[in-house]
Amino acid sequence: MSDYNIRPAKDTEEERIFIEKLNFDSFRVAFQLQEDISDEEAYRRYRKIEDDDPLDPFSKNHAVFMLETGASVRMGLIWLAVREAFYVFKEPLVWIYNINIDPMHRRKQRNGP
Repeated sequence: MSDYNIRPAKDTEEERIFIEKLNFDSFRVAFQLQEDISDEEAYRRYRKIEDDDPLDPFSKNHAVFMLETGASVRMGLIWLAVREAFYVFKEPLVWIYNINIDPMHRRKQRNGP
Protein backbone atom coordinates (compact mmCIF):
# COMPACT_ATOMS: atom_id res chain seq x y z
CA MET A 1 0.00 0.00 0.00
CA SER A 2 1.24 3.48 -0.85
CA ASP A 3 1.79 6.17 1.72
CA TYR A 4 -0.24 9.35 1.45
CA ASN A 5 -0.03 12.64 3.30
CA ILE A 6 -2.56 15.41 3.89
CA ARG A 7 -1.11 18.82 4.65
CA PRO A 8 -2.25 22.44 4.60
CA ALA A 9 -1.81 24.07 1.20
CA LYS A 10 0.91 26.69 0.87
CA ASP A 11 0.14 30.10 -0.60
CA THR A 12 2.57 29.75 -3.49
CA GLU A 13 2.07 30.30 -7.21
CA GLU A 14 2.61 26.58 -7.85
CA GLU A 15 -0.10 25.54 -5.39
CA ARG A 16 -2.50 28.24 -6.62
CA ILE A 17 -2.06 26.86 -10.17
CA PHE A 18 -2.79 23.33 -8.92
CA ILE A 19 -5.90 24.52 -7.05
CA GLU A 20 -7.09 26.42 -10.15
CA LYS A 21 -6.53 23.33 -12.32
CA LEU A 22 -8.59 21.06 -10.07
CA ASN A 23 -11.24 23.72 -9.52
CA PHE A 24 -11.70 24.04 -13.28
CA ASP A 25 -11.83 20.24 -13.59
CA SER A 26 -14.75 20.14 -11.14
CA PHE A 27 -16.59 22.91 -12.98
CA ARG A 28 -15.86 21.37 -16.40
CA VAL A 29 -17.37 18.03 -15.41
CA ALA A 30 -20.45 19.74 -13.95
CA PHE A 31 -20.97 21.87 -17.09
CA GLN A 32 -20.47 18.94 -19.45
CA LEU A 33 -22.89 16.72 -17.54
CA GLN A 34 -25.58 19.35 -18.14
CA GLU A 35 -24.95 19.95 -21.84
CA ASP A 36 -22.64 18.98 -24.67
CA ILE A 37 -20.00 21.72 -24.66
CA SER A 38 -16.31 21.76 -25.48
CA ASP A 39 -13.56 22.09 -22.89
CA GLU A 40 -12.91 25.58 -24.28
CA GLU A 41 -16.54 26.64 -23.71
CA ALA A 42 -16.48 25.09 -20.23
CA TYR A 43 -13.32 27.11 -19.46
CA ARG A 44 -14.92 30.32 -20.77
CA ARG A 45 -17.91 29.78 -18.45
CA TYR A 46 -15.64 28.89 -15.54
CA ARG A 47 -13.57 32.06 -16.04
CA LYS A 48 -16.74 34.18 -16.12
CA ILE A 49 -17.92 32.74 -12.79
CA GLU A 50 -14.48 33.17 -11.22
CA ASP A 51 -14.07 36.70 -12.58
CA ASP A 52 -17.57 37.77 -11.47
CA ASP A 53 -17.30 36.30 -7.97
CA PRO A 54 -13.68 35.39 -7.17
CA LEU A 55 -12.82 33.22 -4.20
CA ASP A 56 -9.38 33.25 -2.65
CA PRO A 57 -8.58 29.82 -1.18
CA PHE A 58 -6.12 31.47 1.21
CA SER A 59 -8.46 34.14 2.52
CA LYS A 60 -10.08 34.20 5.94
CA ASN A 61 -12.66 31.44 6.46
CA HIS A 62 -11.06 29.17 3.83
CA ALA A 63 -8.72 26.23 4.33
CA VAL A 64 -7.22 24.05 1.61
CA PHE A 65 -5.50 20.76 2.29
CA MET A 66 -3.34 18.92 -0.23
CA LEU A 67 -3.28 15.17 -0.65
CA GLU A 68 0.19 13.98 -1.64
CA THR A 69 1.87 10.71 -2.40
CA GLY A 70 4.59 9.58 -0.02
CA ALA A 71 7.02 11.13 -2.53
CA SER A 72 5.38 14.58 -2.05
CA VAL A 73 3.62 14.59 -5.43
CA ARG A 74 0.37 16.56 -5.18
CA MET A 75 -2.56 14.41 -6.22
CA GLY A 76 -5.66 16.10 -4.85
CA LEU A 77 -7.20 18.64 -2.55
CA ILE A 78 -9.92 19.32 -0.04
CA TRP A 79 -11.13 22.93 0.13
CA LEU A 80 -13.19 23.92 3.18
CA ALA A 81 -14.99 27.21 3.69
CA VAL A 82 -16.87 28.61 6.67
CA ARG A 83 -20.15 30.06 5.44
CA GLU A 84 -22.29 32.58 7.25
CA ALA A 85 -25.50 31.33 8.80
CA PHE A 86 -28.37 31.46 6.32
CA TYR A 87 -31.80 30.03 5.58
CA VAL A 88 -32.72 27.71 8.49
CA PHE A 89 -29.19 27.48 9.88
CA LYS A 90 -28.54 29.59 12.95
CA GLU A 91 -24.77 29.07 13.11
CA PRO A 92 -21.99 29.32 10.55
CA LEU A 93 -21.34 26.07 8.70
CA VAL A 94 -18.20 24.53 7.29
CA TRP A 95 -18.77 23.56 3.68
CA ILE A 96 -16.65 21.36 1.49
CA TYR A 97 -16.20 23.82 -1.34
CA ASN A 98 -14.27 21.35 -3.47
CA ILE A 99 -12.80 17.89 -3.14
CA ASN A 100 -10.96 16.58 -6.15
CA ILE A 101 -8.27 14.14 -7.24
CA ASP A 102 -6.08 15.07 -10.19
CA PRO A 103 -7.29 12.93 -13.13
CA MET A 104 -3.74 11.58 -13.57
CA HIS A 105 -4.02 9.96 -10.13
CA ARG A 106 -7.52 8.55 -10.35
CA ARG A 107 -7.98 4.81 -10.43
CA LYS A 108 -8.40 3.48 -13.93
CA GLN A 109 -11.86 2.13 -14.64
CA ARG A 110 -11.98 -1.59 -15.16
CA ASN A 111 -14.13 -3.38 -17.71
CA GLY A 112 -16.42 -6.07 -16.37
CA PRO A 113 -17.45 -6.93 -12.81
